[in-house]
Amino acid sequence: MIVLLVTIVFGLGFAYFATQNTLSVTIHISNFTFYGIPLYLVILGSLLVGIILATIIHIIDSLTNFLILRKKENTLKELKKTIAQLIKRVHQLELTSEKQKEENGDGETEDENSI
Repeated sequence: MIVLLVTIVFGLGFAYFATQNTLSVTIHISNFTFYGIPLYLVILGSLLVGIILATIIHIIDSLTNFLILRKKENTLKELKKTIAQLIKRVHQLELTSEKQKEENGDGETEDENSI
């Protein structure tokens, strides 16, 4: 319903704009010449080309951002796996250390510099 109302408002605005800008102009593009083009078509055509170019640039920018974000998410996933593996390795080393302490007796270490 809202889309219909917005379309009607834009249609009315376009109709009013077209009736106010009916002057005929000549357009020269390279070797081509177009005669009798209404001014409102030139203005709205330029607006349409601008909107299309802006949309293409936005899509390219969004795609680039998506790919960068995807790469960072994959990197983060890999780093989380690495952290999990390192934590597992630390726990294994702690267990090994505890076993060695028990074998040395009283849980004391033989290292003179340890606290």
